[in-house]
Amino acid sequence: DLHRLIRRQRQMCIRDRLLTYGHATEDESKVLKAILNLLPRDLAKRVNTVKQIVKGHYGNLITIYRIVLRGRDSIAFLEYLATRLSDTEKNILKLSFPLRYDGHAKKLYLRFDKQQLFLGKIVLSDGDDVVKVVISFSGRGSRGDVLEILRKYGVVK
Repeated sequence: DLHRLIRRQRQMCIRDRLLTYGHATEDESKVLKAILNLLPRDLAKRVNTVKQIVKGHYGNLITIYRIVLRGRDSIAFLEYLATRLSDTEKNILKLSFPLRYDGHAKKLYLRFDKQQLFLGKIVLSDGDDVVKVVISFSGRGSRGDVLEILRKYGVVK
């Protein structure tokens, strides 16, 4: 029943974590542009991007860029994602949903092509040069409930 579904969806507070890596050979402004291109313009202007520099296995410097979204910002991110994903990408996400959603952790794992993001296109990727997005759900977080939320916001067909 619709009333029960709406109540369940309200319980499922969403938190998003966006993460990518910048290598010493990459232009920092381009890496930042790529990760921020996943967000609506107004959100991208005010979001806090946390930067951490670590050493790689061979001593090379790697910069980790993190953005955490909560509440209304999370919803704005989902709505924006829905407007920017092509129908093909939405279908891929729907078909691969069982592989991307961990029901125990209540997390949806997405990976977007960093080079395409820099060019302003949002394309799912299984490659290495990606922006990782982890969407966390609270409440019951069953696969069916989460898929229904994604449908409601237009992220999947």
